[in-house]
Amino acid sequence: MLRTLILATFGLAWVGCQSPAKPSPVAHYTRDYTGRYEIRLDYTYWSCGGGGPCNSPLLIPEKVDATNWIYTRSIDGQVPSDQLILADAQGMTSVPTLVRGSVTFTPNHMHIALEHLLKNASRSDSHGEYELNGDYELRPDQSTTRPAAINEQSRKSSP
Repeated sequence: MLRTLILATFGLAWVGCQSPAKPSPVAHYTRDYTGRYEIRLDYTYWSCGGGGPCNSPLLIPEKVDATNWIYTRSIDGQVPSDQLILADAQGMTSVPTLVRGSVTFTPNHMHIALEHLLKNASRSDSHGEYELNGDYELRPDQSTTRPAAINEQSRKSSP
């Protein structure tokens, strides 16, 4: 176990400050207050930087749980990047989406094929593959509908 931990620590230090993202195979969706679909993409990665990328290297890597969000008006067929918003935080839809590509929806399935803008110090912008590209099972988010039903139930039972 100790040997694995040491190898993982040096491996992360050698490769960089964090490991590649490992996405959950299931993406959950709900509707936001504007009627758009809000799709939650959960993923994990290992980081050896405390407090942010490449800051204060830690001797023991830590597992980080993170989420990206996709906002779109449709979850049917192919949706080009100019008709969706990709966000790092829930509800952050006012920031311009600097991606190209598309997301394709079929019943209970989603395929992400996006590239995001990379800012270079040389001022020549390029695009790189979005780290959460791939296939996902698409499910309604039951956790967002449950509290409303519970609140409705409690209102009916209260005097």
